[in-house]
Amino acid sequence: MPKRASITYKCSGTCTASDLHKHIKVGTILTMKAKGTSVTLTFVKSPFASGRKTVNIPANSSVKDTIGEVRDEFKYRIRCASCPSGDDDPSYIVEL
Repeated sequence: MPKRASITYKCSGTCTASDLHKHIKVGTILTMKAKGTSVTLTFVKSPFASGRKTVNIPANSSVKDTIGEVRDEFKYRIRCASCPSGDDDPSYIVEL
């Protein structure tokens, strides 16, 4: 059975993630949740098996995708509809 992980995005003064440098194992099913605002994640390079670089999450819902086979740090930008973006430098760190 595949591993599962989740991360939540919300407005807390600025648009932020529950874990700014999320460590995730290869092949994990990741649930990305938006709490109270719609969220767009834009990756420089995709950490997902699907290859997508943009993830749109409607307010108060979630989107799932499977982490791909490449071990690396995948930086991305968070945009929330209800608050300004922060100066954080979030990433997913994919490991074995």
